[in-house]
Amino acid sequence: MKVEIFGSTDVGQVRDHNEDNFVLCKDLTNQDWTYKRDEQFDLGKLGAVLFVADGMGGANAGEVASDMAQASIEAEFRKITALPGDDQAILSFIKKIIVKAHQTIVQHTMEDPTTAGMGTTAVVCWIVNDKAYVAWSGDSRMYLYRDGADFYPITDDHSIVWELVKNGQLTTEEARLHENSNIITQSLGDESRAPKPDAKMVPLQKGDRVMLCSDGLNGMVSDNMLGGILSGRLSTAETCKELIHAANAAGGTDNITVLMLDVLDGVKGKPVAGSSSNVVTAASRGGTPINTVASKSGTNKGVIAGIVIVLVIIAAVFFLLTKPGSGEVVIDDKDTLVNPIDTTLIDTPIEDPSNEPTTIPVDEPANNNTTPNTPSGNNTTVTSTPNQSNTPSNTNQPPANIAPSPSDQPPVTDGEKPDEPADNNTTKTITPKDTADLPGGKIKQRNDTVKNDAPGSITPRKPGPDLPSGNLNPDSGK
Repeated sequence: MKVEIFGSTDVGQVRDHNEDNFVLCKDLTNQDWTYKRDEQFDLGKLGAVLFVADGMGGANAGEVASDMAQASIEAEFRKITALPGDDQAILSFIKKIIVKAHQTIVQHTMEDPTTAGMGTTAVVCWIVNDKAYVAWSGDSRMYLYRDGADFYPITDDHSIVWELVKNGQLTTEEARLHENSNIITQSLGDESRAPKPDAKMVPLQKGDRVMLCSDGLNGMVSDNMLGGILSGRLSTAETCKELIHAANAAGGTDNITVLMLDVLDGVKGKPVAGSSSNVVTAASRGGTPINTVASKSGTNKGVIAGIVIVLVIIAAVFFLLTKPGSGEVVIDDKDTLVNPIDTTLIDTPIEDPSNEPTTIPVDEPANNNTTPNTPSGNNTTVTSTPNQSNTPSNTNQPPANIAPSPSDQPPVTDGEKPDEPADNNTTKTITPKDTADLPGGKIKQRNDTVKNDAPGSITPRKPGPDLPSGNLNPDSGK
């Protein structure tokens, strides 16, 4: 698979220093951690790595936390000499190295109390063959742009407002503009609460554009505008530049980091072989779902054989009923009785195994307005299953219970089911006070204007209102 890769970061229009950090490795096989503008290359056996960290803590060294996370993640990938195993093993590996980076940061704060309260988000994407494996903690994101498909983040923010999005109480655009959009529910560096990263696998195809970013980009620019810029098909480097320019033009109130990988060569629509799991990734977005499912080759063959047999029987009966002399219309040899069937089918996993899978020709994207059943046990989000909204949506309300992927190439999510939150009664209106009891346990409010030197806390990440009273510690972020 031929790709092009690039990354860039910018301090923005308001901050006086940059707390974001990132790293790119274009060739893990040869440990090549460099990249050049407009450089196209074939992906190596061990693939490529993209990583973004968004430091929190302001005066309490948010840039130190993000730098330590970057160094820790890079060190673990430098040890790689072979793939960890199948899809689940790779997902498990990148989740574990995020937790290890967290432990490194906590150890540092214990040795240097002046950095107590610092923390960082993390999103890691490992591209291997035709698959993107992503794990994350916090609200730094990964997006996948694909021509003709709805555009929305692959990752689910670990934040208060994103919980409201998943519960159908906010649209993605309302969440972006919400006064509490700066509050996250997990990160690296909180010694009292270790992160629980989520992870997913998404198949790739020719023309796909993978983007990782800090919230300095998606917090300033709507998903609709981001998708519009990516659809412009500028070069990889020029697209990064245009995205950063858009964030600065919108105010640039935070540091901005953008990494991109463009898939330049690959077989469009060809199923990815060798997947160890065929699980639909369920990502609740409160919008109209897209049927993006996986299929097993054995199931496909059985479905094809069954359809062919049925069509042959129908054709035979129709021929007998319309043969000459019966007074009925005769089908001429030149006429087409049925449309040719593409042998590449997609089956929708459902809870009732007796139902037949839905088949869709791969070469022509299906316009399917039917919401598929979500496979049990495969939800990768940290919270309980949210209520779904039936409001149609494109970019502002991404599809419910489905992660983006080609009609014939399923995303795979990590099989580990995270802990359920103690409280599912999150309301849309959040009255800010000093502390609050919120879903998912202790949260962090990011704001550079407050410094909290107490160990185990993080000073607020962005300027914003105080949190509701309770057991929460407002700590800082970007």
